[in-house]
Amino acid sequence: MGGYCLSLARDGHRVLGLDRDPTMVARARRMAQGEGLAHCVFLVADAQKSIPASWEVDRILILECWDRFSRPRDLLRSARAVMNPGARVLIITPNRQFPPLWWIANRIAGRYGPVFRDRFSFPRRIADLARTTGFRLARSVPLHRGGTLAVTLVREDPDD
Repeated sequence: MGGYCLSLARDGHRVLGLDRDPTMVARARRMAQGEGLAHCVFLVADAQKSIPASWEVDRILILECWDRFSRPRDLLRSARAVMNPGARVLIITPNRQFPPLWWIANRIAGRYGPVFRDRFSFPRRIADLARTTGFRLARSVPLHRGGTLAVTLVREDPDD
């Protein structure tokens, strides 16, 4: 979480980083303080429940965790509530359309932990969720030889 947020903050963006893990948040805060990035705030929070309403954002990054959200629709609704018109969400997630990777990942996860929630990692399913939460799919691009998917959603407004 911290590295991407700090990179955006160095470019002058106002950044809010959310994580449910207090250790990750504390680490990111130390990194931001070490660089003097006062406009970079990190909070312990569950983005599926709510994103602080006092924030207005133009970009939201969901990096390598989309497949772990049990309620991605709630996450997108929460995100949309704080986003400016035309704002974008970038989702980087394992690509469910790349079966060899998912077969291996699910075999490993099944042995060492919970099986990934892959039902929302198909581009079509992400697009369906986007439509029902006030976004449109702007772009879907496979990365890393197809094993990772980069999806960009744009906030839609009734007057667009």
